[in-house]
Amino acid sequence: YQRRVRGTEVQSQQYVSLAFSPDSKYLVSQGARPDWTLLYWAWEKPNKPMASIRTSTNVSNEVYQVSFNPNDNAQFCVVGNGVFKTYKYNEGNLKANPIQKIEPQNFLCHSWLSEDRIIVGTDTGKMLLFEGQEYKKDFHVSAPVAPESTGGERTGTAGQSESSESAMRSPTPVLCVTKYSKGFLCSAGNGVVYMYEKTDERELYKKAREIRIPISADSAQATANMKGALHEIMHMTISPSEETIIAASRNSQLYTIGLTGAEISKGEQSLFETLSQPFHYDQITGLDVCIR
Repeated sequence: YQRRVRGTEVQSQQYVSLAFSPDSKYLVSQGARPDWTLLYWAWEKPNKPMASIRTSTNVSNEVYQVSFNPNDNAQFCVVGNGVFKTYKYNEGNLKANPIQKIEPQNFLCHSWLSEDRIIVGTDTGKMLLFEGQEYKKDFHVSAPVAPESTGGERTGTAGQSESSESAMRSPTPVLCVTKYSKGFLCSAGNGVVYMYEKTDERELYKKAREIRIPISADSAQATANMKGALHEIMHMTISPSEETIIAASRNSQLYTIGLTGAEISKGEQSLFETLSQPFHYDQITGLDVCIR
C-alpha cells in the first residue's frame, strides 16, 4: 500500500528528516535548503499539510533531525546547525516553545528521554540535557585517543608527536543518540557507542560502558579504519523488547549486539558483531566475466 504526500509550500527538492507521531496518525517532514520548510501532516488526509513553518531562517544553517514527543502528537523537536527548537501544533498553527537561551552550536542529533526531557548531541562532543525547556546539565562524551607517534613526526617536550597533541585536542562529534529504559546510547568517535544509565545522584546519568566495532589488525578492515570516519556510527535502533541493538556505520555496514546477553555485561567494554555479512562500500577496482 502506497500513499503519496507532497507539499507545494516546500521549495526544496528533498526532505532531510521524517518522523511519525507515537500513534502513527501524524507525520512531520523537514525540507532541505533553501527554505528549510517543515510540514505537519495528518496521515489520513495527505492531500494538504495541516501546517507549515520555516525551521531555519539562514540558508546555510542546516537542519538535521526532527522527532515527536513520545507522549504528545502535537509537539516535536528540531535540531540543526544553530537550530534547537520545540514546536507545538494548535488549530492550524505551529508555535515555537521558548527554550532557555543557550549559545548557538552545531546540534547534530537528539532524543526524547521522556515527555519533558530531551538530550542533544553537538559537534564538540557534548551531550546537553534539557528538562521542561530548561538547560539542566551537559556530559562530555569522550576524549579522542591520539595516534601513535612515528619516527618522521616532530615531537613535543613530553615525547608526543604534534599530530598526536592535535588529535587529543580535536573534539569528537556526537553523531546519533537513542533512548532505552535505563538511559540512552550515543555514538561518538570511530566505531564507538557509549551507554549512559540513570542514577539517583546529582549527575542524573552516568557512563556505564562502551561498545566498539571490532577491527582485526591483519584485515583489510584495519586498512580502511585508517581512513578515519568510515566506521563512525551514524544510526542506531533498539528492538521494542530491548534485547538487541542494531547500528549502521558511515561505510554502510550493519552491526549488532545483545543488550541483555552476557556479552554486554562482561565488563566496561563490549564488541559489536557483524549483522548477516560485511557489505561492499569502497570503489570497484576490477571486473571480469566467466568464460564458460
